[in-house]
Parts: sequence; C-alpha cells; structure tokens
Amino acid sequence: EKIKEGLTTSQGHITLNRTTVGRLLLKNTEYRLVETNAPSGYELTAISFIIDEYGTVNNVHTISGYSGSVSAEGSTITVVDEKIDLSIDKQDFDTKTTITNRGNAQFTVTGEFVDGTTSKTVTSDNMSALTGQIIAGHTYTMEETKAPEGYELAAKFTFKVDQYGMINHINGKKVAPIQDSDYVGSDHDQFIVRDKPITIQLEKQDLEGHAIETDNSYAIFKVSGTFA
Repeated sequence: EKIKEGLTTSQGHITLNRTTVGRLLLKNTEYRLVETNAPSGYELTAISFIIDEYGTVNNVHTISGYSGSVSAEGSTITVVDEKIDLSIDKQDFDTKTTITNRGNAQFTVTGEFVDGTTSKTVTSDNMSALTGQIIAGHTYTMEETKAPEGYELAAKFTFKVDQYGMINHINGKKVAPIQDSDYVGSDHDQFIVRDKPITIQLEKQDLEGHAIETDNSYAIFKVSGTFA
C-alpha cells in the first residue's frame, strides 16, 4: 500500500513521522521507500527497513533490482544513489568479438549534461567524463572520431538512458537484442559498437577503362607499408 509521496530538501533530507506521512509508523513492520525521481545524473534506488519498539531502524537494505547502497544509525537512514555510468564494448563487425591491441576508439558525445556543458570526449576504455553527467530521458548523439587501427569509423548514433541507468533507446527506437547486421546496440548500461575492418578493392582495367577479364593469367602485386 502506498502511504505517502514526498520530496527531499535541497540538502537531500526527508523526515518520516506522523506529520509527514499522515499516520503513525508501526514497530516491527516493514516499510519500503521507493525513489521515483532521482537527481539528474543518478539512478533510481529503493530501500526496505523495519523500525523496532525503540524507534531504531533495522534490517535496512536495497531492494533487489535497484542500485545504490544504504545504511542506518539509530533512526537515521543514509541512502547513496549510484551515478549513471556507461561503457563501450568495441567489436569487430565481421567476427562480433571485442577489438583488442589496436588502440582505443575515441568518441564525441553531444547533448545537455548535468554540468551545463554540451560536448564531451570519451574513449572506448574510459567513459568517466560521462559518469554522473547523463540526464535520464534526454537525447544524446555519439560520434566516433577515431577508430582502432585497421578499422573504419562507425556511423554516429543517438541514444537515451532511463532512470535506472540503462540504455533504452538507440536512433529513436527502443533497444532490442543486437542483430548480426547492426553496427550499434546495447547490453543494459553498455554500448556495443562495431567497426568494419578497412577493405580496399583493386580492379585491373585496360587503357579504355574496361575491366580486364581472363581465365588463364592474373596480375601480382606486392603491398608494402605499415599494417595494424
């Protein structure tokens, strides 16, 4: 049964008593406190607790399915919200495996951030510039500006994150399991971004611009330079 809704103060405090709740709190009864709107940049949390006959909070814990941590001392409960924190799994488009030992990919993310800025730069192994900066429900654009060595840049895409810190929209569509033909997808709070290996095709032509077709001979080339 939902008893009461309330707002925290600017210092993040809320008091539960007969005045604010509208009822007496019962001893040895489980109560749940569910956050329905987290501060910008943070994930929702929810806790459960019991009050004993002396007004002391016991058996306090985070409810399964929610993030954050909670502790209690006497009649005071301290709840710590987790910041929205995202990561990237950079994959080879053909093999669908994580790209390693090819250098980090670099991305520019644009949109409205908690600190008032509108653009941030991150890499595939360090997304800390976005931690606590993403506002749930807002649309952001991510563009790869530097690909791992030997790979093409992936196309830019848009995304949204919900109040649980999960990526829930990509390119305006609700997130679904990533398919083999997709270059971008997500797994909870992790992006899956796939780059295609750089591929070059060579066509032999005659002086009139016609393709040289033969069944019995072929040209041989030696390729030199630095490879990934």
